[in-house]
Order: sequence, then C-alpha cells, then structure tokens
Amino acid sequence: MSEIHGNLHNVSVSQSSNIDLEMDTQDYLWKTMGNLIQDSYVKGFDPSQKAKVDDPMEWLTLLTSLNPKETPLTSFKPKETSLPFLRDRDLPDDRVKDKDYSLVFVPEESWVKLVEWSLTSMELQIGPSMFTKEMSARIVGPTEWLENYKIDVMLFLSRERTTLGRWKANKVAFMSCVFSNQMKCSYATFEKDKTKFKVEGLLHDYGTGQLPPHGRTGLVWDVDVSRMYVPVFVHGNHWISMCVNFVTRTIEVFDCAGLKHHKDVELFANFIPRIVKAVQSAEKKKHLNVVKYKVVYVPVPFINKSSSDCGVYALKFIECHALGLDFTLVNDDNIHEARHNIAYDLWEAANNPELMLRMSKYTPPKTITSDVVELV
Repeated sequence: MSEIHGNLHNVSVSQSSNIDLEMDTQDYLWKTMGNLIQDSYVKGFDPSQKAKVDDPMEWLTLLTSLNPKETPLTSFKPKETSLPFLRDRDLPDDRVKDKDYSLVFVPEESWVKLVEWSLTSMELQIGPSMFTKEMSARIVGPTEWLENYKIDVMLFLSRERTTLGRWKANKVAFMSCVFSNQMKCSYATFEKDKTKFKVEGLLHDYGTGQLPPHGRTGLVWDVDVSRMYVPVFVHGNHWISMCVNFVTRTIEVFDCAGLKHHKDVELFANFIPRIVKAVQSAEKKKHLNVVKYKVVYVPVPFINKSSSDCGVYALKFIECHALGLDFTLVNDDNIHEARHNIAYDLWEAANNPELMLRMSKYTPPKTITSDVVELV
C-alpha cells in the first residue's frame, strides 16, 4: 500500500499581489485547500453529536468549484490564518524520514488523485460501504464524528491488508462495530439465564471467522488467531478500541481520553472465553476452562482536545498496536493528517485491482438474522 499524508497543507508559500497561475502543484494545493486544516477545538461543540457543527461538505463544495484557469486562487486564502514558515521537515524528502510517516502522511501527488475524484459523482465500493464524496468529506472533517460504518470500513481494509500480506501482522483478526453491539445484546440475554445460554448463530460464526462477512478470514479464535482488535462504542458518544489476546488471556483497552470503561469492557472479558471454548475441537474443549480475561488499560495521556476525533484515534491506536508502533506517534498535532490518511487509504483501496476482484467475489453470510441494533 502507498504511504500516506495530509501535512502538505501546512507548507507556506510567498505571497504577492500578482498570483502566478502556473505555480507548482504544492503551491496550488496550499492556495486552494489550505483552509481544510482547522484547530481541533471547536467552541460550543456538542459531544452528543446532536448539535449542528461545521458542514462536512464545505471543503467538498470548495474543491468542486475550483478551476485553476478561471478562478483567482487568492480567493481561497485561509481566513484569519497566518501562513507558517517553511520548515525542512515539511519537504516530502524529509517528511518521509519522520516516525509518524506511515500513519498520517499522504504524498502530494496522491492527495491530488483524491481531490480529482471528488470533482466527479463517482461512488466506489469499499467492503461493506460505498465510498462517496460525503463519506470522504466527513472523514477529512476536521470536526466531524465518525459513525460506525466508517469505522467498519477501515477495519475491513485492515483485514484485507493482513490477508494479502501488506501488513506484516500474523494471526490477527479485526472485528466490527456490529460485532461489539452483538456482544452487548447477547450478553444481556446470557445474564438472564446463564445455565441455558448457548454460543451459537452469529457469535459462533464470529468465533470461526465467518463473520465479519466482508474480508471474511475463516480463522478460528485461539487456533488461527492469537489476537483480535475490536472497536467499542461507549457512553453514547465515544469510541475506544481493544486488543483481545488469546495467548495471554488479556484485553488491552485503548482510549484517547484515558478513561476507564468497566461496564462496557467487562462483558467482553467474561463472554469471549465462552465463545473461544465453543469454537474449539472436541478434544481441546475437554482441557479448556472458561476463565475471565484480565483487563488492562494501556496508559494514554489525555490528548483528544476535540471529542470528534475519538473514532480516528481508536482506528489509529489499532494500527499502531498491530504494527508494533508507539501510540505517541498519533497526537493532536497530526490527528487531522491522520484523517486525510484514512480518506486516501479508502480511496486507494477502492481503486486497487486486487481488492476490487476480492470484493466482487463477496458472498453474504448464511446467518443473516439478528437482534442487533445498528449504531448511528
């Protein structure tokens, strides 16, 4: 996969009263798109997401209105913004050396491709979702909260990356938001009568790798899979993520706000061991005890100034952990670059011939009924 970025918007250019329309690409992008980056704190922002925040289509409207041959580029100068001085680290050849390069960087020529696509009305299939201009605009944000289907589509891409060997992570699985909600619903039923509850249907299919259906792996928990990553929706307006380790019998919790979520996490610690046992061979079941997994909260300093970025952090923490990278590589200074990174990753994957072929062979799961309520 191509490495990625959004830092090009922070590069400064000299100003003059006579704008040269033959300027190079980087200067043009700054002039036309410099106002995409905003401070992550938004006064009056409502964490419940019910309040109307900045229109995610504003940047798209800007892009679709551009014609460098007819539109004065000076009209797109960021308002109330002083351009930073050009630094050596902003140069592409130097930026590639930065430790956070693979997590947040999108090369200039790659970003241009996404911009050009945004000028069309084309929709692209990407796993369980359609990649549209609206989806791209919301991901880029910068103040937009990510819904569950945007989280799920990135986890689909993570499954495909590991399956195709593009990520060097062995025996790893990536669950979905639907899985998390299914666990919550099933656990409520389990608590009503633990003696009669059986792991079957959807839960069993998750344990054998038949679900999630897009990017289906067929990998059995604690046999073919050593650890799996799970996004979790907590408190009605916040995303966290977890790593379930079947070898150490632990659950590591990643939260950009550094909070504890005992009620939301404990059900996984109690329930997952039962699913693990249910999907093992008859011989292995005889020697496998159902013991609650230990919950460990990974130390993460409070870095999420804007509550709208929690979903981006949840995804990037999964990526960091899966690839053995330090969590501190993603922070409030580059989280908006990370949004650009995600948007470009999805666009690139939707246009990748190998992934397009795999997506064309998708077959729906045999188990299609469920009492799961979709997250919004």
